Amino acid sequence: MLDLLKLAHVYCQQFVEKELDDFDCKLFPKQQYFQSSAVKFTQEKLDGMLSFHEQLVVTESNSDDLPFFVSTSVKVQILLMHDKLRSICQQYRQIDGYRNVWVVKPSYNARGLGIYCTNKLNDIYQMGKKSQSKVVQKYIERPFLVRNRKFDVRQWVLVTSWEPLDAFVFETAYLKFCSSDFSLDLEELSDVYRHLSNYTIQKKNSSEEGQKLEIIMSSEEFEQYNRNQEAEFSWSRDLLPKIQDVVYRSLKGVQESQVSSINEASNCFEIFGFDLVLDQELNPWVIEINLSPACKERTPWLTKMLNDSALDLALWIERRVLFSCQIEKENFTKELRDKKNKYAKLKGQTNYNKLETLNDEDTQREHDIKYKWLRIPTCFDELEQQDIVAQMNQ
Repeated sequence: MLDLLKLAHVYCQQFVEKELDDFDCKLFPKQQYFQSSAVKFTQEKLDGMLSFHEQLVVTESNSDDLPFFVSTSVKVQILLMHDKLRSICQQYRQIDGYRNVWVVKPSYNARGLGIYCTNKLNDIYQMGKKSQSKVVQKYIERPFLVRNRKFDVRQWVLVTSWEPLDAFVFETAYLKFCSSDFSLDLEELSDVYRHLSNYTIQKKNSSEEGQKLEIIMSSEEFEQYNRNQEAEFSWSRDLLPKIQDVVYRSLKGVQESQVSSINEASNCFEIFGFDLVLDQELNPWVIEINLSPACKERTPWLTKMLNDSALDLALWIERRVLFSCQIEKENFTKELRDKKNKYAKLKGQTNYNKLETLNDEDTQREHDIKYKWLRIPTCFDELEQQDIVAQMNQ
């Protein structure tokens, strides 16, 4: 057992060595640890460590309850390794737990169908042999909970251009809740009502507890909940900028492939549904990105969100189409002529292509649009670079 503990430490050390260019030799002396690269990761050693880990989790052991003696020097080495991993790995520091839980998702399904949680590697292997390709993700073991229930945030994202990247997030979002209390107990891992927040799954919970609880919440209600907990929290100030950052980074990660595979036209767009989990420090983590996200009018505030998002987008499309048409060559009605003249005047007054929102404030006020599409701030840099290149090419 002690040998397995030391072996796990060596594997962690190998990971640290790969991550750090300038290795901290004061914490990890070269003569003791730099030979770890010679250690090979075998199936036998893996099975042994997983078995040892499961034994510790089941018994909720701590260092004083272990069935073998651990010297003080080994304990110190392990604590130092924890500190090093926390310093270089944000995931380890903020969302990982000690139960080794993974979530497995079929690559071809939607609405939570076929998703399951497990802490056993053999479960992933065996299920993988019986079906098509799957996505395996490390489960977020330390999520932010509301009334002891897990949730994820559905954030709508609009991409109007991939080159340069020009993207918008919707001003508000909504939360999808599990209908049973969160638990990582081994016997509860298969309970979808505790772990999978998909609306299609949660609405089927026939338990008394599940029937009583609301399974969606607006961002405004989430903000009020935190204030009721005496937390100084604002969605727009504290969370939205973080969401914009992770959305931008995610889109940049696939930008090159999208540019090369899409014959992009000036009036094309795509809407994505980003699903995010918040950690205990209210940092968003992307768990999946959905194409053409579906949404039903389940509450009055959700209906207002849907109406505003669609109308704001429709007005943008109308403006783009009108700008690209020649009035003299098109059979425009007087109403469309007047609209094009109005847009032309606004374009002359401001840099219309670099607004902070999808449409100007006057247009949004005229159509009673409360919730708006907001341009991701870092996209302004890409638009600026495009202008510089265009000027250089003139």
